[in-house]
Amino acid sequence: MIDDTNAIDYPSDDYSTAKERVSFFMLFLCPLIVLMTTVSYIEGASKIAIGYGVICGIAFLLSGNIKFYRETLFFALFILWSLTGILTAPSSLFFLVSLGTVIQLFALFFMISNVCTNIANVKCILFSYLIGSSIVAYLTISSGAYALAEYGGEKARAAGIVGNANAFAFLIDCMVLILLWFFQLTKSKIFKGVFLCPIPVCLKLIISSGSRSGFLGFVAIMGFWYCLFYFKLTFKKPLLALFVTVLMIGFGVYVVQHLAYTTLLKRLTQIKAITQGAGDVSRIELIKQGIRVTAANPILGVGLNNFRFYTGDLYAHNNYIEILADTGLPGAALYYGIYVCIISKLLKLRRQMKSPMLTMILVYLLFDSLIWQMFGVTYAQKETWILLAVTAGYLNNCSQDQNGLDAVQSDSLY
Repeated sequence: MIDDTNAIDYPSDDYSTAKERVSFFMLFLCPLIVLMTTVSYIEGASKIAIGYGVICGIAFLLSGNIKFYRETLFFALFILWSLTGILTAPSSLFFLVSLGTVIQLFALFFMISNVCTNIANVKCILFSYLIGSSIVAYLTISSGAYALAEYGGEKARAAGIVGNANAFAFLIDCMVLILLWFFQLTKSKIFKGVFLCPIPVCLKLIISSGSRSGFLGFVAIMGFWYCLFYFKLTFKKPLLALFVTVLMIGFGVYVVQHLAYTTLLKRLTQIKAITQGAGDVSRIELIKQGIRVTAANPILGVGLNNFRFYTGDLYAHNNYIEILADTGLPGAALYYGIYVCIISKLLKLRRQMKSPMLTMILVYLLFDSLIWQMFGVTYAQKETWILLAVTAGYLNNCSQDQNGLDAVQSDSLY
């Protein structure tokens, strides 16, 4: 049975018990988030994260606080449909490895979306991600990978322990998003400053990665955040508008200074680099090939992670195309059914109430849908499912009555 009610509306006798169970399980889940964003990227050590994830899964099942929401059902059906890809996949090994990854991400999504029954648990999950991504950033700087990217020539790109420059930039982009998330949820000016200070360092790391999509993602996050929270306010308060303008000009100068003589600037200024994928194949050609592959296999697709066999071992650099080619039209419909469920709930809540949490969720969904899915493959990214699960869990547990909306309005940090 699918429970799509607002789970925050527990009867008074049951709510304390449910809250206690979830809070206890957070002791298991928060370390898992840190491991997933750090250790899981290290070859050999990733088994530690998988093993601990199994322990968390058992603890979650024993907790008894399990609910199925619509987006969870769509995710499960997407996995079941993906199984048909074994019939068409050129490489069964690539297919099975990717399927195993997606199943692990489903378990992670299922657990997080179930425990995010209140704003406190949401903050725990986000802060755990912040710790993990901070460790990755620190290791990238301390290991010399950042310095090598800064002074190592045109092709030097920082990737840290992640191993892939674009994936590394995506991780840092999500870190920036969460820093802004906490900035909006705290009322303390001191803590607001604390959460803003790391953002310039994050920008430098993104620049060192040489990732165009990572840089565009950063610009999009900052732009969406400013427009949704402060654009109207600047017209009402001229002095604030002047201050913000000066601040943005100063930040723009900072960006230009740090872009000079970097790999990213060279990649941005190359005309062909706008559509360049890898090797001699352009991203436009990859998209065209994805459409051709989908047209030839519209129902079953070619199997998870098997589109690369039609492009010379390249992925599509576009999540929409990759999902279509890998799982066919039915698979894509099920996959994006997850997003439809989440967005419909968000829009319904925002019609009733404005809150920092709901607005930051909108910033994330705009960033994810318009930037990263357009320029990267995200369905196997841990960051995608951690943030989507937090979003889904929180929206599912926002009550639509006045008491629940008051809770949404008061979702401050301190």
